[in-house]
Amino acid sequence: MGFRVVNQDTVLDEARKLVKGVTRRVWITSPWITGRAANMLLRDVLPRIETDGIDVRLVYRVKEATDLQITDLAALQSFEDAGCEVRYSTRLHAKLVLVDDRAIVSSSNLTSTAGYGRLDPSWRNEELGIYVEDDTSILNDLESEFEAIWDAASGIDPDTLGIAMDFPSVHEYKFVAIREVKLGEYVTAEDAFGNIILGHISGITAYNRSFPQMNQSM
Repeated sequence: MGFRVVNQDTVLDEARKLVKGVTRRVWITSPWITGRAANMLLRDVLPRIETDGIDVRLVYRVKEATDLQITDLAALQSFEDAGCEVRYSTRLHAKLVLVDDRAIVSSSNLTSTAGYGRLDPSWRNEELGIYVEDDTSILNDLESEFEAIWDAASGIDPDTLGIAMDFPSVHEYKFVAIREVKLGEYVTAEDAFGNIILGHISGITAYNRSFPQMNQSM
């Protein structure tokens, strides 16, 4: 049975060693994911997805507009284009890196401030987690937990215009547009019970990740 502590200063090196030695799978849950941090972790495995059949899955969260102040949707799309499977959840808070039969369970999101980067240590959050290996029972439980999160998450298909956020209702809902939309158009959304809700686009806001003060209605 093997356990050891990881924190904001060691999580990247530990996770990269795991990913570099992968033979079957890399399964990751992280509410917030930046492109730079994800690339630091996955760059060694991306070329092997097609050649070696490595199963790479990422689950992130989109619930509120603040999630997109950190998570980089364009980067996630590039990972999907490279062969990763990517889904989003509105409830995700778990942070897991499961590689073959080893895992890191920690408080760290896939961001530089959480340890997945080369920031000065004084700029990193204080994080804590454990590295697990050689414990079949716990690793099987982690696999089951990931699969439950994965099954409950949603993917983005070619017909998806955007992702509903905040607390949608039958009267109003906001969504992040991932394709071009126009004021006055109609869109549909599906609720948790599979019912279709028709919506009329009554307002569009341009969102600038780099300069939030430049966000403006159009």
